[in-house]
Amino acid sequence: MAEWPVGAKDTPLYQWIKEQEKQYLIRKFSLFGGRIDLTARNCCVGVRTLTRKMRSHGLDKRQFERMASEAVLLTDKNLLTERNESFFQRRNS
Repeated sequence: MAEWPVGAKDTPLYQWIKEQEKQYLIRKFSLFGGRIDLTARNCCVGVRTLTRKMRSHGLDKRQFERMASEAVLLTDKNLLTERNESFFQRRNS
């Protein structure tokens, strides 16, 4: 028999579904850097519906814009480091 997630037995179904929807939206907004239009298209909902759901879950697109810009900076830094390492490896070979 499958194990229940922690706290799932005591949570009413509607609350569990609402929390799952919130986590889903957080992942999607993180993926698209807070862009409502791209997130809505990827989730197959309208922009107005997504905006309403954001308000319902207390989500703000600005927090995801910052996360996306930080991720881009980390990615760029990693790419530069990898390119420099491969350049020096070829040069020293």
